[in-house]
Amino acid sequence: MSTLISYLLTVSLGWSQPTPDSETPKAGETKSTDPAQSQSASPPTGESPITPNTSQSVFSVINEGLEENVSLIRVSLAAKREQSQLQSVTRAKLQSNPTKLLGQGTLTFCDSQKDSMARLRRRIEKAENSLYFGELQQALSTLKEVGDTLNCLEGDIDIESLSNLFYLQGLVYFELGQEKEAANAYTMAFNFLPSKAWNDSFPDASKQLFDDIKKSLKTSPKVNFYAYPMVGGSSVFIDGIDVRNGEEVTKGRHLVSVERVGFAWLDIPDDAETISMVIPQHLPIETLDWASDPEKQAELSMVLSGIYPKNDRVYFEKDQKVWQLTVGHQDWTSLEIPKTLIKPGTSPAVIASRVMTWGGIATLVIGGSIASYSGLQASAANRDGQTADSFDTYSQAQSRYNSSFDRYRVGIGVTTVGAALAGGGIAWTFRLAD
Repeated sequence: MSTLISYLLTVSLGWSQPTPDSETPKAGETKSTDPAQSQSASPPTGESPITPNTSQSVFSVINEGLEENVSLIRVSLAAKREQSQLQSVTRAKLQSNPTKLLGQGTLTFCDSQKDSMARLRRRIEKAENSLYFGELQQALSTLKEVGDTLNCLEGDIDIESLSNLFYLQGLVYFELGQEKEAANAYTMAFNFLPSKAWNDSFPDASKQLFDDIKKSLKTSPKVNFYAYPMVGGSSVFIDGIDVRNGEEVTKGRHLVSVERVGFAWLDIPDDAETISMVIPQHLPIETLDWASDPEKQAELSMVLSGIYPKNDRVYFEKDQKVWQLTVGHQDWTSLEIPKTLIKPGTSPAVIASRVMTWGGIATLVIGGSIASYSGLQASAANRDGQTADSFDTYSQAQSRYNSSFDRYRVGIGVTTVGAALAGGGIAWTFRLAD
């Protein structure tokens, strides 16, 4: 009986010793193609050979967060990994990762106290007044302090005020003989307001430089900008202008504003070819559906490249479907969850009710077999006793009858216990189904 129950437990729960998943899909697995990778929404990237991270000891299982332990069980069975190697990761946890750039460029967020546009506007006016009184150093000190901390702004920005901030910087730098710094300041002024005009209230000593910078911006080197995920509507603003994926941005320094994240300085080096920004905070509620959508897999892969080390293995689980991905590649693979009598992740109460039912049935069968066989032996002994022609024959028949009848009573008892277990298990199952 114990052997049969152990067998039922093993088959029902799918208990087995997992072995690490292989690098190529097996029977029952499908490998996704990636038509989205060649679309214009994504920058061109060359696919490098996949070299799994052999030092990886913990594997993320990205799931809805409703039944995290259930998701771990399903992935453990599908990927043939020990459950202790798996770590549940929800969309909210993915969103807690910082915004960052992939590859070239730097992104600098505020590391000090936040500031408001209204306060910055007053300080710009103060610096302009100092400039009118010829206090160049004091004006420059205020302008630089304001300009360097624009990534600490909160709320909406006034692009005219920010353009004027750098325009005034350019005036002061040129007056102090720092023409290169003046050119950089004028460039920043035009980044915020391309139509910026010269203010005739100031000496025109640097007007020629101002005009030259304005003309040169039309032919300045540019790069294509990409943000991942590519959410609908405006979510990224560069120098106050909303930027969509694939649009061109001039190289150099820019003020970028990311919805639900904040402001940051974006510095694009001269040798940059593309700028790719990963914004985990923008992952939508349907993120898990992207794992099975060939049109969104490339985009999701780019986001994960900004969160996990390259060549790490991650898993997705939703609606009893499991996908795996090697970070930095497009090897999306669907893994099959082994079919069992009880689905992986079934609640403990359901498992217990079914074990109770099947255990009761097994006990019922065993008890019934013992009772039936013993009853037949007792009947045969009784007939032999009634037809005995000697006392010795009668004694032997009576002895066989007594022992058979004892076994019969044990069998009836076992049958009764089995019937009670099976009946209780069935009743419990129906209650759980309600």
